[in-house]
Amino acid sequence: MRNIKRKNSAQRIAKLVFLAWFITFILAVPSGAARLELLEIKDRILDDRTIIESISFSMTNNTLKSVSVGLPAGAFNISVNGKSTEAVNGSVAVVTNCETCAIHLSYGLKNAVKKESSESYVFSRTLNFPGKVERMEYSVFLPPGYILGNKDMTSDPSIVPSASEIKTDGTSIIVVWKEAKPVLPQRFYLKYHGHESMESAKSEIINELSEWAVLLLISIFACLGFLAGFLLGTKKKRMPLEEASLLEKYVPASLLSPDEKEIIRVIKESKNTITQKEITRQLNWSKSKVSALMTNLEHKKIVQREKIGRNYKVQLVKEVR
Repeated sequence: MRNIKRKNSAQRIAKLVFLAWFITFILAVPSGAARLELLEIKDRILDDRTIIESISFSMTNNTLKSVSVGLPAGAFNISVNGKSTEAVNGSVAVVTNCETCAIHLSYGLKNAVKKESSESYVFSRTLNFPGKVERMEYSVFLPPGYILGNKDMTSDPSIVPSASEIKTDGTSIIVVWKEAKPVLPQRFYLKYHGHESMESAKSEIINELSEWAVLLLISIFACLGFLAGFLLGTKKKRMPLEEASLLEKYVPASLLSPDEKEIIRVIKESKNTITQKEITRQLNWSKSKVSALMTNLEHKKIVQREKIGRNYKVQLVKEVR
């Protein structure tokens, strides 16, 4: 009986020793792989449809001496942290001899934009990245003078997946996607087209040379339009967009940017009858900036645009308070 008790006691001691060793081993093992805190990718589309892509990412808890980053086929003018380099077997080795690292890559790409017609283009990009990413922000800059959408006015979506934000830097329209813990690889797609053809641009220059005559005609037609509207009375209230029912909904003004509020102000002062070109003229802003803001307001379902030739008729469909 005593031998059995001694045997059980010895087994308990052995288990305790093994458990203590196991815990010590677990604590001695490194805490895990490096964390990719933020991945920022920017694609700038040039007029010749070349893409300049830049990638910035930060790593914490890093124990790796280097990481291999795969590049898209045909990448050229490659640089890592400002230094030119060459791809080997489609990838570049990035030195990461640091616990907390900030890495920046850039290169050029071709064949990411397809031409659908004389002024319509489709941008498509599939993003992938090694390891798990905590946050990702992907931005695409359209060429100056180009706007989002289908030039043929079809109902097909022009941005897939839906953008987190559409903005402008005063020169280009910028489409932004923001995701937490993104699932990669993922495909991004958008359609864009030229705001005006070269012929219409030439025509606009000619018109500007005789701007005084145009302004005089506009003034005359504005007076005639005001008089006709006053005489017609109730007929003016019959609108094809059924504005009366749509304006029952409203949007808090706090949700709009200062530039968006300015556009809403101009539309209201025009008594909800104005064109996009007239908004551009009154605010003295660039066409690309106004186009970007109008696209954003249209996505928010605050305004509605109706294509008229090479222009848009703009109306409020939600009241802003």
